[in-house]
Amino acid sequence: MKRSALLTLACLLATVPAFSHTLNVPFFADNGPNLFNGNVASGSAGFVGIQNTTQNPIVLNIVYIQNDINGDPVVATPQQFTILPREGVSWRPAQTDPSEGLRGQAVPGSDATYGPFGSIQIIWSGGSAGELSVVGRYVQLSTDNAFSHVLATGE
Repeated sequence: MKRSALLTLACLLATVPAFSHTLNVPFFADNGPNLFNGNVASGSAGFVGIQNTTQNPIVLNIVYIQNDINGDPVVATPQQFTILPREGVSWRPAQTDPSEGLRGQAVPGSDATYGPFGSIQIIWSGGSAGELSVVGRYVQLSTDNAFSHVLATGE
């Protein structure tokens, strides 16, 4: 099963145009309810934030990678989202939360079948600033702590 997931990922990457760029979210946990006054009542609230640094819209392919009930990785079909020029968007990968705003809620979420945990690849081609055309960060809030990190880029 793991071999088939790796083959699926390899096929996916083979279909991405040359000179594509990637932001990687190595792990997300998003099992908390909607924020209330900026706080999480239970669990964790994960927020992915990205910004288009160019003056042109960029079409993003968002790929969620989650585990099935046997622990085998499942690579989802890429979902597209167009980020507008100079736009910044933040969304929760596994929840629809009013704190995301309308544009954040428009970003495709992960498959609820596989739970609120996983990782994400954000893939695009082009952009006048190359791999810096889209930059991002991940923030995770819980009842007793919070952390954030810059998303790693790759080509």
